[in-house]
Amino acid sequence: MKVVGIDIGYGFLKIHDGEKFLVVPSVIGNAVDLTFEIKNQGIDLSNIEVEYEDEKYFVGDLAILQSEHPYRSLSTDRTTDIVVKIMFLTGLALLSEHPIESFSVVTGLPVKDYLLYKDTYVQNFTGTHTIHLNGQKKVLNVNKVIVVPQPYGTYCDGLFKADGSVDEDFAENHVGIIDIGYKTSDFIQVKEYNYLERFSSTSANGISSIYKDIANYLATNHSIYKEDYELENVIHDGFLRTRSGKIDISDALSKAKRTLAKKIANEIKSLWSNLPEISLIIVTGGGGSLLYPELIEFLVEDMVLASDPQTANVRGYRNWGVYLESDE
Repeated sequence: MKVVGIDIGYGFLKIHDGEKFLVVPSVIGNAVDLTFEIKNQGIDLSNIEVEYEDEKYFVGDLAILQSEHPYRSLSTDRTTDIVVKIMFLTGLALLSEHPIESFSVVTGLPVKDYLLYKDTYVQNFTGTHTIHLNGQKKVLNVNKVIVVPQPYGTYCDGLFKADGSVDEDFAENHVGIIDIGYKTSDFIQVKEYNYLERFSSTSANGISSIYKDIANYLATNHSIYKEDYELENVIHDGFLRTRSGKIDISDALSKAKRTLAKKIANEIKSLWSNLPEISLIIVTGGGGSLLYPELIEFLVEDMVLASDPQTANVRGYRNWGVYLESDE
């Protein structure tokens, strides 16, 4: 049985089984007939087509490029959302080495949604699911689903080693986690293995506001209209390449980042009245790298950026799962 960590973010699916790390945009669209395809050998994350319950979908980059109406989910109810269901099963199918595979899964939900949806999430995903991945039938036996508050994955990434053993030095820290996501951001504290409820919360501010600001800038100043999922490389590169040359977005991007970082820093200062007592503050999540320099400016200078912050949660989920399996 594979022990797998899955992080289904509003922006990206991240999945890890101890060997493979896979990252796929959390976008699906109805499949269409393609007259010509260029196919690669092995796992090709740019060419994912699945069939589930008699419906065919393009997933990730293929949906963005080829579907007439690609969409991502921004619903707070992750238990009934078809995008979440397709991303969850696609992730497991991508890790399946055999036609029939069994899994123990650890995943996360935003702090504010955890108590509300965790039991339903477990019920919906535990059991046997059948999906076709690029024409190949995959039977996925999900024997166990464990749900934790989302940023707890980054805490487990520091606490547990890949073999499930505990890093005692890390465990001595009073840890604050700042998880910058696409639609929301989550904040938690853990001290002496205890999750501190009153210092943990979800913010409605995520990096989607930066994407919206850049989309508005391009529309207003250059009459170029982009969906948020089309701006990933633009924001990463700091420019948009056009037929007439590059459009520099660095000033607009800097302004958008500072505005968001200031909002989040103010929320944290209000929530974490014990800020001076926290011995280790970790910035993580898909937006962690993007916002880290500004958060240092507006909050505290000695925060650390998680190693590969986009996958820190999913690494921790998997390590937590290995630890629980070894403890049974």
